[in-house]
Amino acid sequence: MREVIRGTYTSLIFSMLFAFVVLLLTSGNVFITLYAMLTIIFIIADTVAIFVLCGWELNILETIIIIMSVGLSVDFSKKIFYYYFLKINI
Repeated sequence: MREVIRGTYTSLIFSMLFAFVVLLLTSGNVFITLYAMLTIIFIIADTVAIFVLCGWELNILETIIIIMSVGLSVDFSKKIFYYYFLKINI
């Protein structure tokens, strides 16, 4: 069980770092990247909170869901913040 928790944390840190780099390269704006990363952190916190509320224990399936939610939230938050800042600058 310790290995699963440690692996989840390690995978989450690496995927968040990768998401930061991808967001910074695709948006070219530090503010968009920081706001998107904050949104991703809240999405991950919500995902973990739902696991706790449902009484699920951290297994391989839950680990995969947490890591996949980072990838899904990157696309969502990048588009939202990019078009928001694009609208402000016009």
